[in-house]
Amino acid sequence: MFSYLPHAYQLWSYAAIDEALKCKETGEEKTIVFGLTGTGYFDMVAYEKFHDGQMSDYIPTDADL
Repeated sequence: MFSYLPHAYQLWSYAAIDEALKCKETGEEKTIVFGLTGTGYFDMVAYEKFHDGQMSDYIPTDADL
């Protein structure tokens, strides 16, 4: 089991946890999506590119790493 304590600016993630617990109690199946990072701006740019079909798979070489 993985456990993570969010930093203060990520406490909004508890809303997702609360929603998951509510679904567990009621038996409702639901997909809950949230980003747990320090900068939501970058998350939104990546999501926009994914949604618009602009992302591509990239496997870095050893030299890249």
